[in-house]
Amino acid sequence: MRWLYRFDRPDAAAMGRLSETLEEIPVAAHDDRRAPKGFRRKQAKAELSRQNFLRRLQASLEADYAENASEYATSNIGFDYVVSLDAAYAGNVSVMTRLFSRAGGSGDIYYGCQIRRIADDGYLLWGDEDE
Repeated sequence: MRWLYRFDRPDAAAMGRLSETLEEIPVAAHDDRRAPKGFRRKQAKAELSRQNFLRRLQASLEADYAENASEYATSNIGFDYVVSLDAAYAGNVSVMTRLFSRAGGSGDIYYGCQIRRIADDGYLLWGDEDE
């Protein structure tokens, strides 16, 4: 997975950079609501404006951060967040939590969401979890 960038926590700086990324990705060539490869959900839940999407994503990332910070505080597992473009589809970006070993080694685990830009201010969201 090639990252655009990574961040340690979903603070204002990280969310500002993510907002810029969403504004810069191209509008997808088609309004395809099928789930991207690797996601369980068959369709995106809703079309969201960038601001509504960012609020929803920030709340989700903050909850994820609090859970991971508590769970992995005293273990050899670390976590951060990565943002990457989907090479197969223009207009897609992934925001993923990365779990990794602080002791070294390979085998990182990723989970998160994929976003597809379908209009100037319209985004579809798929997540790893079933809601």
